[in-house]
Amino acid sequence: MALLGEADRDRALALLRRHYAEGRFDHEELGRRADVALRARSSADVWLALRGLPNAVFETLVAPRALAAGTALAGHSGLHRAKRLAWAAVISFVWMFLTTLLLLAYAISLIASGPSLLVAVVFAASWLLVSWGSWRAWRRRTRRA
Repeated sequence: MALLGEADRDRALALLRRHYAEGRFDHEELGRRADVALRARSSADVWLALRGLPNAVFETLVAPRALAAGTALAGHSGLHRAKRLAWAAVISFVWMFLTTLLLLAYAISLIASGPSLLVAVVFAASWLLVSWGSWRAWRRRTRRA
């Protein structure tokens, strides 16, 4: 367990005040948690003060030390990567679903009316439109993040 410096305790207190302002706990709970954070001598003590707060331990202890050590965490935390992966999975699923529907419609059209250049062109254009839209959604989402 790492020993804490004054900066670590200050970050923990600032985070507690922010979560208090956001209404996650009342004034009495803030006082209890602040006392624990002020008396903290190790990272385990700070974890007790920040228990149950979203991303609190990461923001207070892990990220500042990793950045100080030169690790490239700026904007690419594990949570950020998980969100990007989930978004990629959603876009991929939608693309595969729409591609399957287009292929099924094309097959039904071939069976019903036989081969046709017009149907092939419409299918190809529709598939390209779906693929372009999926790519565009991915690019738009990753630029914002």
